[in-house]
Amino acid sequence: MMKVIFANRKDCMTSMGGDTVQMLLTKKYLEANHPVEVELCFEPGELRSKKADLVHIFNVQTFKESRAFLEAANEMKCKTAISPIYWNMGYAVTAYAMTLLSLYKPRSVFRSIAPYLVRFTSGLSRERYLSRNYRKEIRYLLDHADVILPNSDTEKELLIEHFQPAAMHGFRVIPNAIELTDEEVPSPLKKEENLIIQVGRISAAKNQAGTLHAAMDQPRLKVLIIGKVDEPRYDDYLHKIAGKRGNVEFIREIPQEALMRFYREAAVHMNPSFRDSPGLVTLEAFYQGCEIVVSEPAFVPLHYYRFDKEAHICNPFSVSSIRDALNNALVNKKNTGTDNKDYFSFFNYRTVAELTYEAYLSAIKP
Repeated sequence: MMKVIFANRKDCMTSMGGDTVQMLLTKKYLEANHPVEVELCFEPGELRSKKADLVHIFNVQTFKESRAFLEAANEMKCKTAISPIYWNMGYAVTAYAMTLLSLYKPRSVFRSIAPYLVRFTSGLSRERYLSRNYRKEIRYLLDHADVILPNSDTEKELLIEHFQPAAMHGFRVIPNAIELTDEEVPSPLKKEENLIIQVGRISAAKNQAGTLHAAMDQPRLKVLIIGKVDEPRYDDYLHKIAGKRGNVEFIREIPQEALMRFYREAAVHMNPSFRDSPGLVTLEAFYQGCEIVVSEPAFVPLHYYRFDKEAHICNPFSVSSIRDALNNALVNKKNTGTDNKDYFSFFNYRTVAELTYEAYLSAIKP
């Protein structure tokens, strides 16, 4: 029996994110399908008192905690794996900066200033995105792990481009995925053709404002926005725009079972995000029969997740582009039962567990 410790940020169970979901479902399917016992650990100091064959660390962007876990594992003479869960944050940083100036509506000019804004802000603090210290810390993690597990080949390329790790080998792509709830991919129920939804935390990076502005001239469409509030000022703006438009409903956090019902009822799921890799909500919505709207390759690993074939693509900085993708999703259906079934024969957690187990073996074997 292989003993593995999963190490993640100390608040990952109280402030749950994509890294939490990935960690818990990987544990579930590893233990169910492979000779692996997984223990969770959220404090680097506790790691030194444990025994394991391998320590699997999640999320390089919490690099202080991740480095402490890595150094503790090295003291234990334990092999290490890292799931970076990394994507280019430059456009998301730009979107958030614009909201601080009360500029909430996406505009094409914001995209053009993003590289300059990131370069400027990274010089203000050692901890800022892509500052010299930020690059140094994440490169340390990549250089000292035994195996690195990006969620797409595009994420691997970004890691190499941004951090230039000393070793270009040691990468094994493990897809992000969903948990299949049935033996067969469910057939979509009768859809409410005028219902569009967007699921995700309420923040500038998720671009709910882009969705509302894109649907502004189509009041027949009901817009349902589901997610907890990360940025209250941004949420206030969304409610202001929703009040002008009408036919918009907001729902905060709801149980996963209830969320599945909304996916099954909706015609289109919107995710014109400034950063996703790839966006679990998009995968969940696609599984439940929604047409899906996602952003261009600069914002999401489009090709690895076959969104260039399965989704309707937009530029999240352009309201007209989001509107065109929404209208196309309403008229030109891409989500067929056959394609859906083929897609999730790979993008599921049995695949994730199998590839993760193989990666562990590659790290442990001399």
